Amino acid sequence: MILVLIVCANLFVHVGTIEAQQPPRGPIKFDEFSDLSTDDAMAHLDLFEAKLQHEQDLIGVIVGYRSEAWPTGTYLRGLYGYGHYLVNSRGVQPDRLKTVYAGVKDRSRTELWLLEPGMAAPVTSVALTGEMKLLELFDSLSKGPGCESEFSIALEEASDSVRFFVDALQRDPNVNGYVVVQPSRHEASRNGLKLLETLRKLLDGYNLPPERVSVGLGSTRFCKYIEFWLLPASAISSAAVLSESQLRTLLFNYAEQHQFTLRRVEFIGNTYTRDSTLRVQMDELNEGNVFTVAALNRCLVKLSKVRNINNVTVKDVDIRLNHLYGMLDLTITFTDRSRPPRRR
Repeated sequence: MILVLIVCANLFVHVGTIEAQQPPRGPIKFDEFSDLSTDDAMAHLDLFEAKLQHEQDLIGVIVGYRSEAWPTGTYLRGLYGYGHYLVNSRGVQPDRLKTVYAGVKDRSRTELWLLEPGMAAPVTSVALTGEMKLLELFDSLSKGPGCESEFSIALEEASDSVRFFVDALQRDPNVNGYVVVQPSRHEASRNGLKLLETLRKLLDGYNLPPERVSVGLGSTRFCKYIEFWLLPASAISSAAVLSESQLRTLLFNYAEQHQFTLRRVEFIGNTYTRDSTLRVQMDELNEGNVFTVAALNRCLVKLSKVRNINNVTVKDVDIRLNHLYGMLDLTITFTDRSRPPRRR
């Protein structure tokens, strides 16, 4: 009997030693998905949370790759919104979750990983700015009734945009920043000025030198927009002296100089005028045409002559550059003239 107990005790010690000496498990990819609706993304995240609750000895890592079409800051607000959802809505402890921005791929992709505490993440974070061509739209945030997502788990506060924007500036001393507030034409002008002051206070809290970043008031739009721009410090001596018109001129000239082709033209605000009527006037800037400033100006003159459309200028044109493919998108905002009521 004593011999049996001794053998069992030795076997227990031997097994315990083997378990203690087993190497740690490597990173485990739990899930992967591309751009999804909020409901579908939440379904993936809910399964991830259930696994973390079941495997209490593991931590979770959210790895995100963005496509070139996504502005960096806009993508980060969505990526970090996943972690915010898991912590604040699903009860995952913050110290058991990590988010990693892994750079640019041909398409956006989110990977959900499991690993043991102390183990390195499967990938490392990359720079937020990269090699800049000239100007980069870092983030764009729309505010106001009918202009915000009705259901989203992305981070959508101005403070979130400012946080990622400042992080990009602090990581790269060779980049300056410019923030444009474009008020909604449906709101009182003082609301735009109030938002401008709020952003200035948020930025002041990070103690950036004044020449690194500035905030300006742009032209009115259908929705209220906040745009966060990055530009090389070599492009202009100080961000503090950059205006919205200068910013737009830099973009137009760069697109023309590098022969960007037009990918898409969108119209906003044409309540009484059909898109087809307006597109006839854009005959020099159809999709696939090489962009020139002269062609844009001629098209704007034609658009201004359309019945029920107020005068259209370059201030009403937003431009988005896709450096990877050498393409650009234009968004033209119109103001319709008031139409008299029809006679009965």
